[in-house]
Amino acid sequence: MSTIDWGQTITPTMHAVERAVNARTQRDTCIASAMWIVERHRGQVQLGGKTSITPEQYTELLTYQQALRDWPTRVGWPEISMPPEPDWLTDLKK
Repeated sequence: MSTIDWGQTITPTMHAVERAVNARTQRDTCIASAMWIVERHRGQVQLGGKTSITPEQYTELLTYQQALRDWPTRVGWPEISMPPEPDWLTDLKK
């Protein structure tokens, strides 16, 4: 057995389809959990007010979300690790 970054144990008997479904579900959860930050930042910018994250963090967040979307196309997927979440994002979501 092996353990993937998010702590899910994969047994040798799991089929490739099950692993792919589980990986996509985890990926989709990661994307959705940060979507409110993207939407809040866009709204703050449109209103011309102070933003909760910096422009650099916003770009990093969009890049992270794109990396998550691209993850299933990488060689070795779903056995390879998901792209890492930015440290500041982990702290913000607490």
